[in-house]
Amino acid sequence: MVAAMRTLPLLIALLLTGCAEPPPEAPTDLSELSLFLFANLNSEDVAVLAVAANNMRDFLNDVDSDGSLDPSTDRGTDDEPNRTWGLPVLEGDDFGGVAGWDGADPALQLPVAVAMRSAYDFDDHGRVLKLTDQTPVEPVSSASYEREFLTDEDCFVDGSCDTLDARETIYRSNLLLDLEYIQEKEFRRVDISEDDGGGTMLWSRSWTEQQYSEEAPGTDTIDQWYGMGIWISDGDTTLRYNALWGSSSLGNTLQDDFLIGEVADGTEEGLQNTETWLSEN
Repeated sequence: MVAAMRTLPLLIALLLTGCAEPPPEAPTDLSELSLFLFANLNSEDVAVLAVAANNMRDFLNDVDSDGSLDPSTDRGTDDEPNRTWGLPVLEGDDFGGVAGWDGADPALQLPVAVAMRSAYDFDDHGRVLKLTDQTPVEPVSSASYEREFLTDEDCFVDGSCDTLDARETIYRSNLLLDLEYIQEKEFRRVDISEDDGGGTMLWSRSWTEQQYSEEAPGTDTIDQWYGMGIWISDGDTTLRYNALWGSSSLGNTLQDDFLIGEVADGTEEGLQNTETWLSEN
């Protein structure tokens, strides 16, 4: 009887151990991770989001093991791209509930992502995020880029709230496009577990809800425009990752590879312009 009583706590402990929930999992592959983060920005499963954030940081640090993410490093050529990736299209559940233009065909998206390690820390990038005029940190094709905050940006940047909503009015003017459009934007932040080294990731997803066209009849259009930006604290630096899934009528006259290259170049230019702005402000 005494022996049985002594073994009872051990049996209970074993049973409890056996019933313990496994640690949360999130994708590690960049393509799956990118789709996951876009779709799950509003997820209530903070533990899984924290794992996803750490997985993204691990991926980017691995890429940067030879300095590939340094802003001074050439992004590469079309044949040998560096810190640039193609991604799967967004479709079905990948949209995570955001409502784009009903007439858009996901199969026509031309997805591309670009990464960089910023020399500036996480708090510095919070200053950039709060700019209502984003034009200085965007590519030159953004003739104007105005951000309107719909919720409290201060509490989001200082970490006392974990979501932020905004709306952006953008005027693109270059050889390919000359039009104004509005995109909705949501931001989310999540703290990485101390077991995984701590730190914070914040990310945004943006989308257009209608087709936008140039003023002249029959001219070029933007049919769908989904974007995601990621900032991850990494010591005194910040890991940046921007992805875009877009399509327009330009695809009817220009090669897909050319358009993808133009979007990647513009993304790179915006990342570099952010570094310049931070160095001067």
